This record gives sequence, C-alpha cells and structure tokens, in this order.
Amino acid sequence: MSGCTIKVRTEMTVDDSILQRQSRKVLGKLPGDIADASDPHFDRVFAEVQATLGVAGMAPFHYPASDVLGGTAKEPWRCVLIHRTGCEQLHEHMYACACDGDGPADGPRAGKMFSLLNAAEALVLVYAAVEPTDGTIDESKRAQRNMEHMLATGAFVQNILLGLTKRNLYNYWSSGGILQSEQAATLMQKPENSVLAAAVFVNSPHNADQLTVKPGSWRKDRSEFAEWTTVKRAFD
Repeated sequence: MSGCTIKVRTEMTVDDSILQRQSRKVLGKLPGDIADASDPHFDRVFAEVQATLGVAGMAPFHYPASDVLGGTAKEPWRCVLIHRTGCEQLHEHMYACACDGDGPADGPRAGKMFSLLNAAEALVLVYAAVEPTDGTIDESKRAQRNMEHMLATGAFVQNILLGLTKRNLYNYWSSGGILQSEQAATLMQKPENSVLAAAVFVNSPHNADQLTVKPGSWRKDRSEFAEWTTVKRAFD
C-alpha cells in the first residue's frame, strides 16, 4: 500500500472533470478492511484533499458570514477535514453512542454510514451558514440570505468533487445521515449558526476496488439539455 501513488490527470479538461465526476459509495464491513491508518498512503490522500479544498474555496458567494459563523473567514461555509485515523475514531465514537442508546437509532441509513466510515480514506464535512433568528434582520431577508449561503456552499462542494475527480480520487457527496446528530456536532465542534450541508467521502481506486463500490442512483438516468432548458434568442 505504501508504494501506491496518486496520479493527477493533467490532461483532463474542465468538461472532462464534469462529465467524469460520479458518485461512488465505497463500503467496508470492518474498519480493518483497508490498510492501517498509519500507512503513508493516507497522508498522501490527505494532502491531495487539502490541496483540493484550497482551490475549491474560490467558489462564489454573495453575503459574507464571518459575523454568523465566527472567525475572520468571510465565506459562508466551514469545513472539517478528517484523516483516515479520524474516520476510524469517528466510527468508534458514533457506534459506541448508538450501542449505549445515546445516539441516532440504528437502521439502514446508520448502517450505511458506518460502512462508509469503515472504508473512508478521508472525509470532508461542510457546514453552511444559517442566519440566526435574533431579530437582527427581518424574516424575508433572513430566508433570502440562507438560500444564498446554501447555494454558495453547494458551489463550493461541487468544486471539491471536480477537484477530487481531477486527482483521480473517488468521491461521494452524502447528506450526512447520523453525522447530522447532536453527538457528531459536538465532536466536530460545529459552528453554532450552521447546518451540515455535505459529508464528502474520499477513496483511492487502489483501495476502493477491493471493496464494495456502489454508483450514484441517477448516473445513467440523466435528461437531455433541451428537457430542462428554455432557449430564448430574443423576446417579441
């Protein structure tokens, strides 16, 4: 494993990245299904994800959110980037909470999230700003800003997916499932005025191809451009 390299596809155009991006849910039955977290390979994956985030942060946004999320960053999103070691620890923590009855109920969604954490080589949790209901701004303006914050965060997440695709890393954008829970929020020190918008699971093909890989549900069921676009060359 330590000899495995991550190959950036330098010949890939922007269009190629968009067309080749696809969801790949990589599932592991046990944390030991892939190499030990101390393997240098995971440090290389971590570094590539860090580089991806640095570029993805150029996504557009309309309203600054430093006063909402705290800190000096104006972007309406905050991230938690988790190494393979942290993914294993997160799995243990969430599983222990569930077993103790102090966590999200067990079920298909919880089971899938544990399987994703078992296999994940890195994980990015992305939180979007939510304007507080303290009367600082009126409700209509608050709703507008929250929509803008979420749209900007969505653009940021899409940049992450395209960057990971360019770096030949499998990726899956999940809504978070049990990672939306209070226990996970406490562990992650989630910003108070925020909501989890994305949990992006990252895997390398070398590891993923030895595990169960499920494609996204809608990959092969896309509509044609003309079905969702109204073209106007001019108005009468």
